[in-house]
Amino acid sequence: MKWAEMRSQWGQNIDTEIENLIGGAAILALAEDDLIQAVCFLRKEKRFDKAIALVQRLMADRADISEGTTAKLMHLQAECYYDRGDHGRAIAVYDLILLNGEDINAFANRGLAYWAMRDTERAIESYKRAAALDPIDPIVLRNLGELHNVREEYNVALRSEEHTSE
Repeated sequence: MKWAEMRSQWGQNIDTEIENLIGGAAILALAEDDLIQAVCFLRKEKRFDKAIALVQRLMADRADISEGTTAKLMHLQAECYYDRGDHGRAIAVYDLILLNGEDINAFANRGLAYWAMRDTERAIESYKRAAALDPIDPIVLRNLGELHNVREEYNVALRSEEHTSE
């Protein structure tokens, strides 16, 4: 059964159905795109703990998931941790993602999590790593400039932000 079909059959018992999805056998039969949709749905509904639990279950029980889907699920898990304010755990997941290779989104989002924790030094370092992978990414450069502004490093901030207007 596809994710859209499952979701359309839920009706009023959404909490029970989510628990069944996470703990039941149906999740083992869903295609990879459907797994991502399920986690995205839970995140959109602000059911961060459920989305995290689903990703953890998938990582434990679905050895057949591709590297690409695994990476997407890990990003979603980190984003759920961030969204619920658990920035330390978000950083830990981004660190795990980065063990598999350089990833601009993992560096940038890790920088955002450090920034939320007011660790501007580590945030800047993460954004610099992201900028090394894509030196013209306007969001990375703008955030890097903002961080330098926070640290009152105005000349560095100006150089970072000048690149965003090119």
